[in-house]
Amino acid sequence: MDPRAIAYDRQGSGPTLLLLHGLGHERTAWRPVVSRLADAFDCVSVDLPGFGESPAPEPTAPYDIATLLDSLLDFCRHLGLHDVHVAGNSLGGALALELGSLGAARSVTALAPVGFSSGRARRLALIGALATGSHVPPAVRQAAARSAPGRMAARLALHGAADAPTAHDATFRPEALDPRSPFARLAKEVIRYTFTAAAPRTPVSIGWGDHDRVLSPRQAQRASRLIPHARFVLLLNAGHLCMVDAPHATAATIRETCAYGEATYGPPRTRAAPPP
Repeated sequence: MDPRAIAYDRQGSGPTLLLLHGLGHERTAWRPVVSRLADAFDCVSVDLPGFGESPAPEPTAPYDIATLLDSLLDFCRHLGLHDVHVAGNSLGGALALELGSLGAARSVTALAPVGFSSGRARRLALIGALATGSHVPPAVRQAAARSAPGRMAARLALHGAADAPTAHDATFRPEALDPRSPFARLAKEVIRYTFTAAAPRTPVSIGWGDHDRVLSPRQAQRASRLIPHARFVLLLNAGHLCMVDAPHATAATIRETCAYGEATYGPPRTRAAPPP
C-alpha cells in the first residue's frame, strides 16, 4: 500500500510516539491520550489501512497482520521516523508487539492486545458469527445497531461501564458485517491470529482494562509467559477501549514505558522533517 495514502494526525514535540488503534476503530480514539502526552512526545496517530480515512487494500490484495506491518514500516520510512515508541490497543497492541519483535520500536505499550487467547472453540464461534451476520439484510443490521438493546450491547462490549459518559455514543457499525468491508475481511485474520514472534528486547508494558469484556484480562497471564520481562498494568474502571475510559492512567502507562525506553537506548536519532 502506498504509505502516502495512510491518514494520520501529528501533535506535540519530542521523541516520536506511534499510536495504533484496534479493529474497526480509527485514530480519533487516541485524542484523550494525545492531549495528555503531546507536551513530551511527537504523537503520530494513524488510521490503519481500511479504517478512518485510510483506504483498504484492493479486494484481491493480501490483507492481514503481515501486510499491516509492512504498511506501518513503509509509513515510518516515508515520514523519516526512526527509533519510535509504539502504543497500540487490541489489534494495534498486537501490531505494536510485532514491531517491537522486529526491532522497530524503542518501547512498546500494548493495551489489551489480540493474539493471546487459547480458546479455539471461541475463535471458531466468532468466525461463524461473522459469517452468519453477513447474511442479515443491511436494513435489519442497521435497525438492530440503532436500537436500545444494540446500543447497550455496544456500551457493555467496549466500555467499562454502560452508564459512563465515555460510553454515551457507543454503537456498532452495521456496515462492518458486509463481507466486502475492511472489518469483515480483516476480522477473520485477527480472530485466527496468535502472537508467536520473538519477545521484543525493548521495554514492554501490557495494560488491560479490569472491565474488558472483549478480551479477558486473564489473557495477560499468557502474554507475560511469552514476554517475561513485560510489566503488567491493570487499568481500573476501564473496558476494551481503555484509552477512552481511562485516558489519564493510559497516558501515564505509556509515558512510563517510554521513559524506560529512553533510559535503555539514550536520545533518539535525529528524525527527518515530515514530507510536505
